[in-house]
Amino acid sequence: AEAEGQVELLQQMISEIRNIRAELKIEPKRKLAAILGSEDLHVLELARREEAMLFGLARLESLECRSGHLTGEKLGPGMIRSTARFDVCVPLGTKDREVERARLSKKKEKIGSELDRLGRQLNDQAFRAKAPENVIRSMEARLGDLQIEHQKLLDQLARLA
Repeated sequence: AEAEGQVELLQQMISEIRNIRAELKIEPKRKLAAILGSEDLHVLELARREEAMLFGLARLESLECRSGHLTGEKLGPGMIRSTARFDVCVPLGTKDREVERARLSKKKEKIGSELDRLGRQLNDQAFRAKAPENVIRSMEARLGDLQIEHQKLLDQLARLA
């Protein structure tokens, strides 16, 4: 049972690194540097013990293991994925930063236009008079969620600058 849990944890580490690679559109053959952080020393020990497997299956050139959670302030520009047991970060090179900046900018524009559309509808008194109350509440909730997401994107873009 313990061995099964360790294999699942290794699979999760590899999957998170591969997901970052896919989101950043980094070609599979290119080796990456990665940083693994965890409060659980068993997770770090497992990563060190199975380093060869992680290097091969996640296509890593280096793996730094750190005790504790990873935060953007300590790492500089990079993409972080967090799970219940560990955080993994792939630091971004100049080219990767540009790709990520472009992706975030595109997403920011899309959310910005949706914010404008919802704001216009909710400020239109004629629309509010005709629309059912549950639709108005739903739109207001969506507007709030989008505003939070928009602010997170602005923060990420600022970190990449």
